[in-house]
Amino acid sequence: MKHNKLILSFFMFITGLSGFGCQCEQKLLNGPPIVDLALPELKSEPAFFRNCHEIAEWQNIKKQQYDHEYNKHAKWYSTQPQPTPVNSGASPSSITNRQEADVDEADILKSDNTFFYVARTQSVEIVKKSDLSLFKTITIEKSDRLKLLLTSNQLIVLASKTLENSQYTTTLYVYNISRGFNLKQKSIFEGRHMAARLSEDSLLLVQENDYSWDTPFNISDEHLFSVPCESVQQPLIDDFGTTFTSIHHIYLGATLSIQSSGLIGSRNQSLYINKEHIYILTNGYSWFYWDTRLFSNPLIKNLIVTMFDWQNPNGPTFLAAGQVRGYPNNEWSLKEVDDQFYVATTFSPSSNSFVSSLGTQNRLWKLGHKLGSYDLIETGSSENFGEGESIRSVRFVEDKAYIVTFREFDPLFVFQLDSKSHPRLISHIDVEGFSSYLHPVFQNTLFGVGYAGAMRSIQFSLFDVSNPEKIKLLEQQHYGEQQSQVQVSTDHHAFYINESKRLAALPLSLYKKNNDNYSSNFLDFSGAFVLDLQNLQPLAKLTHSEWIPEKCYKDSYVRTQSDILRITESEGQLITVSLFGIKAHKQNKNYVETRSLNFSNAEDECKNLMPTYYYSM
Repeated sequence: MKHNKLILSFFMFITGLSGFGCQCEQKLLNGPPIVDLALPELKSEPAFFRNCHEIAEWQNIKKQQYDHEYNKHAKWYSTQPQPTPVNSGASPSSITNRQEADVDEADILKSDNTFFYVARTQSVEIVKKSDLSLFKTITIEKSDRLKLLLTSNQLIVLASKTLENSQYTTTLYVYNISRGFNLKQKSIFEGRHMAARLSEDSLLLVQENDYSWDTPFNISDEHLFSVPCESVQQPLIDDFGTTFTSIHHIYLGATLSIQSSGLIGSRNQSLYINKEHIYILTNGYSWFYWDTRLFSNPLIKNLIVTMFDWQNPNGPTFLAAGQVRGYPNNEWSLKEVDDQFYVATTFSPSSNSFVSSLGTQNRLWKLGHKLGSYDLIETGSSENFGEGESIRSVRFVEDKAYIVTFREFDPLFVFQLDSKSHPRLISHIDVEGFSSYLHPVFQNTLFGVGYAGAMRSIQFSLFDVSNPEKIKLLEQQHYGEQQSQVQVSTDHHAFYINESKRLAALPLSLYKKNNDNYSSNFLDFSGAFVLDLQNLQPLAKLTHSEWIPEKCYKDSYVRTQSDILRITESEGQLITVSLFGIKAHKQNKNYVETRSLNFSNAEDECKNLMPTYYYSM
């Protein structure tokens, strides 16, 4: 058994949220052994390893400490009754929809004045915008997934791959557009791909590697996980996290240059990236779960917020770090506004036991970088809100934060943001279901996409936020039955909006009940809705299902993952894109198809999506 399986993060027993680890009722005989090590604390300033040898020595010392505590506990644990599971007290110009307007995000669809660029599982299709004819195919073999970015003259392809030893790599390909898409640069970065951002000619790439105390670091050519050893930062908190985060700044000039930094710590919870800064949020208490000193301190701030300047000419540079309680829902829970960093989190109070049953709380935190120091200090926070519920979506719009929580109803909370005071709750409204994605539309209107409670039908909502002290539900519509999915709830790139025409387009899949009332629901529609944003009624239902090979079509998962994935607009035509092709639709009453291109190798796309299942059919 891997030792790492028995070292649980502090949050796994202090929270009551489901989905963050096993929560067990433990009957102790004589109590667990005392942990000899001091509790970890956030360091006041950063320190770097001097060389690769020092990194190896550090890992060896940590392994000895780890094994010592583990062996003591294992001997005691063998005399204890087995734990019994218990229930918790509560219930995850660019055409890309992005979080920051001036920073582009990697996605499967990009375009310029001449071409659409479509990333499939192992190829990039370059399609002429004028007539949707195929100009060129770039084949990239043995990749799990591809994502794209685009400069004025360069196509950037990021190819993620899983290796046989459960490790990961991301390969960066840079193609020169003006020279017939000749390959200009190829670089390989170790780790699981976390994020990529592009600001003018500066590319940010964030990777994550997991390691084990049982296995020495694989240090090669004076680099650890593609980062020079002298650029590896020591852990900000002396716990037992087993994740290495690498930050790479790649300048896409005439000659590519790469500057990298690395940070040893715990698994990343969320990232926030704007034009200058990257904030990395990690669980800072990967610790021995039997250490009773943690039980007596339920107010420990477990979430470490680390701030970097990723555009520094000397490479990604650590600026500051701070702490808050809880966990964010996703990157939309984070925002830098007027040099203040906001984090919305869900957490649980803790009693003196292995399981908290007091219910969840939520809070909006505000942090600021204290000049002349490495401290990211708390400069304000809201009161707790949404007791017994968890955050499902957040949207920051100018000086307001809109936060949706959910357990049985969908409270939408409105907070006033002020750099000189605490975030202040202005009002809230309760509606059924919940919104998992929020998007501002028109003036003073908020569009919510989510699900309608236990029935799990897709729910669209419009809120009037013109009076922040009295927000109103303007319209709400439901589509499909249980198992229905709308992709933007988990991937904000799967969203298109045209405010001037008052429409939105969203990829989704609708399930329907079987008449016998015994069988599970069946997939009734896959594709996209073109939605009227005034009454939330569909203007059109578009699909590429006729291009999906029979084996893919019969499997509902593969079908929903390969039918229409992105929607955009070109020359007044609505463009829909799937793994199997691209279509143009006239924006009239019926959205009639005017042109199309069916990509080749459709069978291969099915095999790449679910190879084991596909070959067994």
